[in-house]
Amino acid sequence: MMQGLLDRLQDSPLFVRLSEQYDRLSDNDRRALQVMLFFVTVVLVYLLIWKPVSHWSVEQYQSYSREVGTYGWIVDNADRFEALRKKQEQAGKKRKGIAAVTSASARQAGLNVARVQPDKGGVSVWVENVPYQVLLGWVVTLHNQYQIDVGQIRIDRTEEDGQVKAYLHLSY
Repeated sequence: MMQGLLDRLQDSPLFVRLSEQYDRLSDNDRRALQVMLFFVTVVLVYLLIWKPVSHWSVEQYQSYSREVGTYGWIVDNADRFEALRKKQEQAGKKRKGIAAVTSASARQAGLNVARVQPDKGGVSVWVENVPYQVLLGWVVTLHNQYQIDVGQIRIDRTEEDGQVKAYLHLSY
């Protein structure tokens, strides 16, 4: 196959004409042409092969160095990531149970819970006709015993003295 290509090249009119002109050159001109062709070949190899490969190699090494640094940072902080993951997992479990904890603790405190509504940020609770001091005690218990915080609270008087109705938004 290669021999066939060489034969076709040698039989082409352009190759025949260039070969004849090369044969007519003096020895010094031939040597100068050979040196020039060698120089052009070296320049083309450098520009078309060596320089792009070298540039790619430098970019890949820099990318590799960045990734090694990132990996090192991840390894150094793995314990922190694991602790954070566990904390989020526990918070997720707590979030699922906030409505149950709220209802159970309200019953223990003797509160009349009218409505408990879970939402994205925690749970909304409506209580009616409860003594103000009992409500405050329940809020403190939620915070101290269950780490449930009051994000929003609205307390309204009722017609009975010392009795209130309240809306609370609770969250972990």
